[in-house]
Amino acid sequence: PFKFNETFHIDGIEVEPYRVDHSLSGATGYIIHTSSGTIVYTGDFRFHGRREKETAAFMEACKEAKPDVLIIEGTRVDSTTSKKEAEVEDEICDISSKATGLSVCNWSVRDTDRMLSFLNAAKKLGKKLAISLKQAYLLDELAKCGDSIAPKTDDEDLALYANRKSWGVIGDSKWCDKIRDEDYDSWERPYLDRAVCYKDIRANQGDYLMFCSNFDLKELIDIKPVGGSVYIKSVCEPFDAEMEMDWERIMNWINHFGIAVNSTHVSGHASGPQLKEFVEQVNAKNVIPLHTENAKAFQNWSKNVTILGNVGDNFTL
Repeated sequence: PFKFNETFHIDGIEVEPYRVDHSLSGATGYIIHTSSGTIVYTGDFRFHGRREKETAAFMEACKEAKPDVLIIEGTRVDSTTSKKEAEVEDEICDISSKATGLSVCNWSVRDTDRMLSFLNAAKKLGKKLAISLKQAYLLDELAKCGDSIAPKTDDEDLALYANRKSWGVIGDSKWCDKIRDEDYDSWERPYLDRAVCYKDIRANQGDYLMFCSNFDLKELIDIKPVGGSVYIKSVCEPFDAEMEMDWERIMNWINHFGIAVNSTHVSGHASGPQLKEFVEQVNAKNVIPLHTENAKAFQNWSKNVTILGNVGDNFTL
């Protein structure tokens, strides 16, 4: 374990960890000091989320370190623009405000920045955001971190949604809590007394934005979305055959219930211009791109780019 901005050591190697902006909590960039030179490793990062100042501070620290090697991600090296997370929040608000039924929402289950965007939109609209019990557990764990900006599970505008499980007795008062609880894992049970279920959502569809992953779509069978319901897709576009097949199945569900599809999203990765600024500002002696399909793009920004194109390729300081 380590703390951000506090140096730690592994044998003779000195490591400075910095929190960076990304779509997942805990993303970290590193400045690594060795006897042969200094290495910067960015990990996944961006400048357009809720922690852009942390990424900027990391860039300044890297610049001061005068690294021998910069290992940098390049997922979106060919993208020229980046929408802000705040813009996504506004678009969610606009889409849900026009819905006369349920707002079914899908975002990466661990993306608490996006969850906060949906929660803020719900607050502006006078609605509640219903999240899964898995997300509630994640939020309670993140709450133990002093500088977390994730929502808190006691937020009055946050509802905890319990899926129907094998026995399906959630929301049925004729069954005692002991029978209900046996349908859920031990870590889920503390949330059940305050959780909402399909009956609550079905009776008050206009009052909710409801998180619904690809695996939760079966909940709509019991919820029975009314006319005027919307599906807000807030995940990346399919980029391989398996994801395309998944999206086709999702659309089958959405079309079955007659729900209108809307999209709003911003990536967890830096754009081409942001990557260019980082490379030029840090001005490392050597640059090694990774996590990219266009490593050669970095040759436009640095004279010393090493492309490791095959498994087993190496670079020696």
